[in-house]
Amino acid sequence: MRTVDVHLPTDTWIGMPGEWSEETWPDPRDWAREVAEIVWADAAPTDGLGPDHLALGLAMLAEGPFATDPARRTFLWLPGPTSALLPVHLEACAADGDRDDALRELTRADAAGAVERPIVEPFLSGHLGEGLRVLRYAVDPRDGAVVLTLSYAWRADGLDVLLWLSTFDTSLAFRAMDDVDDLARSVHLVDD
Repeated sequence: MRTVDVHLPTDTWIGMPGEWSEETWPDPRDWAREVAEIVWADAAPTDGLGPDHLALGLAMLAEGPFATDPARRTFLWLPGPTSALLPVHLEACAADGDRDDALRELTRADAAGAVERPIVEPFLSGHLGEGLRVLRYAVDPRDGAVVLTLSYAWRADGLDVLLWLSTFDTSLAFRAMDDVDDLARSVHLVDD
């Protein structure tokens, strides 16, 4: 069976485990504590921020609904110990229907609710070929806040592949965008 993976630069990205077990980490808090200590190993805590603060943020994300879906891999953009964490998710499913329609649906390129026309452009990957990159702003129906979603989708070897992030912090997304583009280019197929 084929699935997807990424080449993950560990100076900028943290890969979240897909499961918690004695072979990996018994629970998300153990993982979060270990990662926070590694990230802060060569840094001095400032302004009340230190390993405990980062460990709390990591644990909250690791215990959240997006990180606990077994069909989804989650990667956290963290260029420095005091940076805000930005989750980016990777999913793959069996390809279905027309390629262009499927990629537009996966990226929500034509979905209702956008505050302006999404920016839809081709996105080339050396591993997966040509796909789509969609930058979209929508209004959160719960509180009216604007949500930025950046999505990439490809069809390769019978799979529809989606890499995406969604955040209220548009500034954070723009600071991470070049690194997210690089991560998207690193997505590749592997045998499971």
